[in-house]
Amino acid sequence: MMLLSYCAKGNAQTMNMAMQGRTSGAARVLVVDDDPGLLRLMQLRLEAAGYGVTVADSGERALAQLAVSRPGVVVTDLQMGGMDGIALFEAIRAESPALPVIILTAHG
Repeated sequence: MMLLSYCAKGNAQTMNMAMQGRTSGAARVLVVDDDPGLLRLMQLRLEAAGYGVTVADSGERALAQLAVSRPGVVVTDLQMGGMDGIALFEAIRAESPALPVIILTAHG
């Protein structure tokens, strides 16, 4: 699995703070993947590590979820039907430049 982390200049500290906040129970992660099995696996692993997890099965649904609540970080698949991970990243960056986005892919 390859990990691509898109973090705007100066936001590495923001991302570290969001990920470290899990010990206080405050860290929320939005996980986005169109593969139900991988989505569930990531949810279970993150919850077992103490993170609060919200899931979305498409980029469009992720944007709708972001309109309702704000996570500490977004973890998304790169290749999805419809809106892919890069398009989701760009949409998030336009609205919330400080929100860390981690893009994963099983290809490569």
